[in-house]
Amino acid sequence: MKIADRQWRYSRFPEVPLFGRAARESRIESLHAEREVLSERFATLSFDVQKTQRLHQAFSRFIGSQPGGGV
Repeated sequence: MKIADRQWRYSRFPEVPLFGRAARESRIESLHAEREVLSERFATLSFDVQKTQRLHQAFSRFIGSQPGGGV
């Protein structure tokens, strides 16, 4: 909790429990949330990579089909 520009006051209990079952459950919950975000990002990036590979393949095919393009 902030009282003034240069002064901070800390509560006695940490926001995230450090020991015991509550800490473990809290950590597992945060890791599951992080995993969901990373999984979604991985899927998006994989799709983008596939799209780029297809585009590159189509472009290469186009260049190869042009007269003198295969040089």
